[in-house]
Amino acid sequence: MPKSGIIDVEVKVTYEASEHDEGQPERPITFHTHLFNDSDSPREGFRLYRHRGGDKWEKYVSPDESGSGFMVVDEPDLEVSPSQHEDFVSLRPGESWTMLRRIQGEAWTLLPEDTDSGDEFRYRFNGVTVDWWDWGSREEHASTIVKLPCWTAGRVVEPANNDGRPRLVVPASDILEFIII
Repeated sequence: MPKSGIIDVEVKVTYEASEHDEGQPERPITFHTHLFNDSDSPREGFRLYRHRGGDKWEKYVSPDESGSGFMVVDEPDLEVSPSQHEDFVSLRPGESWTMLRRIQGEAWTLLPEDTDSGDEFRYRFNGVTVDWWDWGSREEHASTIVKLPCWTAGRVVEPANNDGRPRLVVPASDILEFIII
C-alpha cells in the first residue's frame, strides 16, 4: 500500500443458511449494519495491528478514532423502519452485502504518524454480535418500527435484547496484511 493516497478495504458479509435449515423454505433476514461502521469497541469490530518484530503484533488505535466527537444526546430516540433506513440490509441465503472501510483518505490516515516505508500492518474484522435482526425482507418489515439513539449512528435502543431472538454473530474475518511502500 502507498504511504499516501487512499487505502480502502472491501468488507463482504454473506448469509449462509444453516445445515439444520435443510428442507425449510429459504428465509430472508434483515439486520442492522451500524456495528460494521463502528470504529473500535473493546471486543468487536475492526482492528489495525502494527508489526513490532518477530511474532509481535501491536494493536494500534488512531487518536482520531479513540476521541469523542460532538453528539447531541439529549433528544428523544428516533423511530425508524428497517425497510427504509440506510443502516438496515436484507439478504437471502447465499446473498452478500458489501461495504468499503477507508483506512486512509487523501488528507487523513488511521495509520500511526510515524509510519514509514517497509512498515507492516494487519487489518482484521474481529466479529460482531448484531444488535438487531429479524426474519423477513425489507419489504416485509415495512410496518416494523425500531428505535435508534437520536444521533442514529448507534445500537438499536428498542426493542431491547432483540425481542428475545437468538444472538446473530458475524464471525471474524481473514487477516489482511499489507506493507507500506
